[in-house]
Amino acid sequence: MGVPLVFFLSLLIKRLRAFGPVSSPRRVALWVPAAIGDAVLAHPIAVDLAGQFQNSKIVLFLGVTNKVVAPLIAESWAVVPELAGRLEIHTLEAKKPLEALWKILNLEPVDLWLDFGQWPRMPAILTAMAKLFRKAHWTVGFATEGQCRHFAYDSLYLHRSDQHELENFRGLAGALGIKSKSFPSITTDVPNPSPVSPYVVVHMFAGGSKPHLKEPEHTQCVQWIDWLLEDRHVFLTGSSENQLKALFIQKRTKHPERVHVVAGSLSLAQTASLIRGSQFTVSVNTGILHLAAAVGARVLGLHGPTSIRRWGPVGPLGYADPRIRSLKSPLPCSPCLNLGFDYGCPVNRCMQAVRLEDIRNFTQAW
Repeated sequence: MGVPLVFFLSLLIKRLRAFGPVSSPRRVALWVPAAIGDAVLAHPIAVDLAGQFQNSKIVLFLGVTNKVVAPLIAESWAVVPELAGRLEIHTLEAKKPLEALWKILNLEPVDLWLDFGQWPRMPAILTAMAKLFRKAHWTVGFATEGQCRHFAYDSLYLHRSDQHELENFRGLAGALGIKSKSFPSITTDVPNPSPVSPYVVVHMFAGGSKPHLKEPEHTQCVQWIDWLLEDRHVFLTGSSENQLKALFIQKRTKHPERVHVVAGSLSLAQTASLIRGSQFTVSVNTGILHLAAAVGARVLGLHGPTSIRRWGPVGPLGYADPRIRSLKSPLPCSPCLNLGFDYGCPVNRCMQAVRLEDIRNFTQAW
């Protein structure tokens, strides 16, 4: 149903298509439908658009899974004089299309609308509806191979599987003739919630489609944490859904009294502050990994099915940020993911192959 609907909407709005985007837009919208990591990576594009259109208001739409990052992004804008007061943040839940459409119809119209969705068709459909009901003057989105979701956009960027997702996001701005150069940078003044020091943060729980395929086994986590506990404390982060798993891991470590389970008990801003104050963070490829890089922390990313080239952490100093390291699974079939759902096998063998020795080698200098 999604593909025919997108195509049908493209026919309806064809006659509404303007000659081109507004040269001096008053309101610029960016819709990042899902994933904390996507929101962190899209943030620098919003900053660059605000720099290009200095008299514009930036309107950021987040989904139900990444709206938790809104306070951090808002705080990062508030401390920059050129950006302060120029950001609006709203929630649009693509899985509730009628509710999302109602919100769109009640919003002040925007001159530019950039859809950061890579493969789901509902964001493309709702973007087309915004155009149809004259809530968006000019729309931009991805043409992603095999997804057939691009027919109704005014400008397109061909989503590429051979480059980092940050570069794909930059491509949306590039479709408007704007060169985006900024890198992810998140700031927070939230106090560090840790009562102990020194410590490291361990995040072993992934999000998105089939998250268990991006996670190590519990026995691996225990082995890694036991090594980390030699001369420091360890904080296990995660969502409330991860709390029982984190407690299970904690109880099996050699020194559970020095393993602090904060999964489900900290806000995202508190988690960011905790990470920033750590000696370093070890994380699987998920939103927390990208957040850790963006706050300028030392971080080691563990990559099994995920590609470092496509989804590796990027910090304020760019791809070569010395505080960031990435460890790839040694299996030859790794990586296999491109968009986030297209796994090559149903078992997390690539994560099982990640060894303590490799983690030790990557973090020893820290």
